Amino acid sequence: QKDKLRASLPVHWGEEVLATSKCTALELAVDSAYFARASAVMDLALELKGALKPEEESGSETTASECSNNNGMTEEERLLRQKSDLDALNIALDMGMLQKKCHDALDIVQTRACRVERKCEDG
Repeated sequence: QKDKLRASLPVHWGEEVLATSKCTALELAVDSAYFARASAVMDLALELKGALKPEEESGSETTASECSNNNGMTEEERLLRQKSDLDALNIALDMGMLQKKCHDALDIVQTRACRVERKCEDG
């Protein structure tokens, strides 16, 4: 339902839609909102990337929790699991993906206040 959310936000409207409105104030407001939003999304994405990125480990010591997680695993299985975890983290840290998720979150927040409730005929 992203399309429905975005249709209600002028910041996602195309140039042709804004031009047909013939309202300079609306066009200026949308431009202003677009750039403010782009700045907020960049800041959010950078913060998320920093929060998700693992701290550089100072040594190769294995913690007790890592030992308990690896019990019964062969070295090959452990390495495959570690590579899989790293691949998933790299996908999550992709800046384009993070920005898209931030835009999606902002769409939900921005449309939440203006959602229309439909009442059925029975009340």
